[in-house]
Amino acid sequence: MTMIRPFSCYYANPEMARDVACPAYDAMTPSQRHEFAVANPNNYLNVMRSTDEFPEFERPPFDLNLQQNSAKLQELLRNGTYVENDAEGFYLYRLAVDGHVQTGIVLELPIEEFLNGGIKKHEHTRQDKEDALILYRDEVRASSTPITMTYPAIDTVDKIAERIAQQAPLIDFVSPDGLAQTLWFIGNDDDIAALQQAFDSVDALYLTDGHHRSAVCERWAQKRRDENSDHTGNEPYNYVMTAVFPDRENRILEYNRVVRGLNGLNVDELLEKMKPFFEIEHLDITDSQQAIPTEKYQFSMYLDEKWYRLSAYIDQVDVNDPVRSLDVCYLQDFVLGPLLGIDDPRQDPRIDYVPGAFGIAELKNRVDEDWGVAFACFPTSIDELMKIADAGEVMPPKSTWFDPKVRSGLLVRLR
Repeated sequence: MTMIRPFSCYYANPEMARDVACPAYDAMTPSQRHEFAVANPNNYLNVMRSTDEFPEFERPPFDLNLQQNSAKLQELLRNGTYVENDAEGFYLYRLAVDGHVQTGIVLELPIEEFLNGGIKKHEHTRQDKEDALILYRDEVRASSTPITMTYPAIDTVDKIAERIAQQAPLIDFVSPDGLAQTLWFIGNDDDIAALQQAFDSVDALYLTDGHHRSAVCERWAQKRRDENSDHTGNEPYNYVMTAVFPDRENRILEYNRVVRGLNGLNVDELLEKMKPFFEIEHLDITDSQQAIPTEKYQFSMYLDEKWYRLSAYIDQVDVNDPVRSLDVCYLQDFVLGPLLGIDDPRQDPRIDYVPGAFGIAELKNRVDEDWGVAFACFPTSIDELMKIADAGEVMPPKSTWFDPKVRSGLLVRLR
């Protein structure tokens, strides 16, 4: 049983939404975020600044930066950048890019859903990152990026979404990076009740993006409860703004790996040591796009200015283990760890991760510059993610890259 709640919030002025909505935060480097924020003063990215984005000799103290974020939010709320919607409801949110379309519901979940097992997770979080986000919440007192989740598709929800999407949207624009975003307000009491009843039948939601923000919501709610002697349970901090998409509409891109050096091996030695684990084929291609893996347990490797196709030997895969049977685990278990010495892929500075959104040519560019070898992986599936979450297990770092990502700044909920 999943309890969902309608909510009131601010939404971006439709005439300004294209300029207000953030680009994909994680797809930008800190310096790119700084340049974008300076060039676009009304973009919500200016409410989300981190000190590491600023040039070294311009970095404000951590506390001052938080205060500037908060002041910027208040400025945007005052100057007409946002419209306040006092009515409680849900929002239908559609994302479309490169022929892919996904439509979800933005709603609120009680924090208890996260505490009683109603939300299934698949990643670990870092304490230091949580602590920084707690301080951000203490100062800014707002949420603007819905945590994203998935669920087994429900016919009732699909039908309501299809009908609502035939109406005039509240916001409709294409962002500079080509992502079409459309938002409808769902304020009809019958629709709200029907959606709540439909989600009552959902045993659990699966967290897809936002594990750190999820952990912060749990900790921050408890902190606010402890500080509020008049706590009732109805305060906004007891709820989490969430975008839920049906499982079949999620798109997961590959998360590729690049490694510095070859751990003391030469090219021929590395290839020889990989032969027990892969069928290796040299690819005679002129376009890196031709090297993209096309099926599970197939990898592409860029090494010494050449592309290779690596086909894993399936009899070495533990198909009964939902984690170890992942493609990225096979690569880690048989190549990255034992051959290239990457024993801690979460901390080792010799490995980096390149989202599929950056394109496979980025792997070639990295190796041609100064990295040793690159591996392109086949994407993890949503079914694999759900099986791991059901088993109470966690994925290795950088196993999934959900694309498109829900953008920050279209909806702002004060906390």
